[in-house]
Amino acid sequence: MQIYVINLDRESARLRHMEQVFDVLRLSFTRISAVDGASLSDVEVERFRSEARQNLYLSPAEIGCFLSHRESWKIIADGEEEYGVVFEDDMVFGENARMFLSDANWIPPRTKMIKLETADRPTYVDRKDQKLAIGRRLTRLRFNHYCAGGYILSKEAARLLLERSQTLEHAVDEFIFNVISPVFFDLSILQLDPALCIQRRKVPDGQEDELPSSIHERGQYSLMKTSIRPLPKATREFHSAVNKMLTLFGKRERIVVEFK
Repeated sequence: MQIYVINLDRESARLRHMEQVFDVLRLSFTRISAVDGASLSDVEVERFRSEARQNLYLSPAEIGCFLSHRESWKIIADGEEEYGVVFEDDMVFGENARMFLSDANWIPPRTKMIKLETADRPTYVDRKDQKLAIGRRLTRLRFNHYCAGGYILSKEAARLLLERSQTLEHAVDEFIFNVISPVFFDLSILQLDPALCIQRRKVPDGQEDELPSSIHERGQYSLMKTSIRPLPKATREFHSAVNKMLTLFGKRERIVVEFK
């Protein structure tokens, strides 16, 4: 199972960080040269914006981030292995990461996507799960769970994501992990719980991030997502209501995915 790390050419410190992490894990990875939103021309930026719905607005950083993930999807879709792993370059890994990243033998048949990361916010998952080694489980993700810093993708899922992202209407994590996204249910996303990785800025010990993100421009990123969420408010509230009802019947549960 090949591992891919998305990294901007100008972010050598972040690349060194990931090299050190994977040296400890005794694993190798292939670097994906990220599309730098800051280097996109005004013509390129406006082309992506004009292709989206008029009331949506993607920052250059969001466009570059999305295109970078698409590059990894292309490689997985065209590759020989059934699964690939995609990481952004600001990840911290938990216990026994090597066990889950060294091969795909533990992945259930016909799995399309596994989210390895936690957003450290509440979401809904199926109560029915599959227990894995060393205190982790896989369960179906049923509601929004943002951030796209770490996930496993099948060739089939990579092709689907490429097909559905010919135009860019949302930030990449909205596109994949928002319940109102057209691909959310088609991917049948599984959540690894506890999560295997987390972004450095979300590490529970509260330490300041020594490698602040430059792919996403995080402050602007949050504002952009705030501006697009109200549009499908009724649809999102419907899914939230369904999850609450099924939780009452013991079919689903509301959790904050832990990092361990």
